Amino acid sequence: MRKIPFILLFLAACTRTEPDSSHYCLNSTFILLSSYGPETRAAVPDETAIKDFNLLVFNAYGELEEHVFVPERELHGGVPRCTLLLMKDVPYTFIATANTGYKLPVTSLEEARSFRYHLAYPDEYGPGIPMAVVREDARAGTQVELRLERLMTRLDLQTDRRALSEGVFIKVTEVEVEACPSWVSLFPSSRPLSRADVFPRGLVLRGSDVDPLNREEEGTGMSGLVSLYVLENCQGDEPFAGVTTRITVKAEYHSPDFDTEAGETLSYRFYPREERYDLERNTVYPVVLKWEGEGLPTEASSGTF
Repeated sequence: MRKIPFILLFLAACTRTEPDSSHYCLNSTFILLSSYGPETRAAVPDETAIKDFNLLVFNAYGELEEHVFVPERELHGGVPRCTLLLMKDVPYTFIATANTGYKLPVTSLEEARSFRYHLAYPDEYGPGIPMAVVREDARAGTQVELRLERLMTRLDLQTDRRALSEGVFIKVTEVEVEACPSWVSLFPSSRPLSRADVFPRGLVLRGSDVDPLNREEEGTGMSGLVSLYVLENCQGDEPFAGVTTRITVKAEYHSPDFDTEAGETLSYRFYPREERYDLERNTVYPVVLKWEGEGLPTEASSGTF
């Protein structure tokens, strides 16, 4: 797995223009720096897009001192800018979010800790992946670095047909991510608690969206790659029925001994990770569905059949 940072630098500079500048510090200017690992393809969706921006600042008592919301129409070149007047050398908690679509209805740190950002449907992330960062004990008068993290996991799915028996042909027709959380908290580690917290039908890709899984990458023996996005789901060391995210791959199957009929498919179900079931925010997990022998499906908790 690979962490993917998205960096937001909050630059704080003292000013002498205030009457009592020994106690206050004027903080201004946000600079966005995108740091992302090497990719071999275009990211879908745009994983660095900033469509809107919230900044909340809480004092040591958990009270909201400042709340700035920058809608998309006010983003100049995608860079949020604002000015804050804060006490110098006093600890604050900063919370920043991106791509929520609205000003967060939060008035205290306690409310922020219990706040849940909801998706209306599993692939609502198209306009921009929701992001957040929480920074405690930040002090005005110093440079405060806020590293925005995507609140979603990215599962990079490939298929491996190299160990199939001769004459076996498998064509992927659909991929579904089951038990997709419908909400995520601003604070890690977030997880759905019941079936009511996940979408009844998860993220589904079919048609041309799954074609890369049927094309062999030249010289590798592996298929192309399909990325699946899902909100963070940290379930721990064992799966729980209905709330632990898993993947279902549907495919047409042909072999000397068995063929699927027209419109009929076989289903391969598995968990994205072996041994552990956490899908952490802002993390890329490579997932390989490896077919062996006759390649017929079995219920399993890994990507090997």
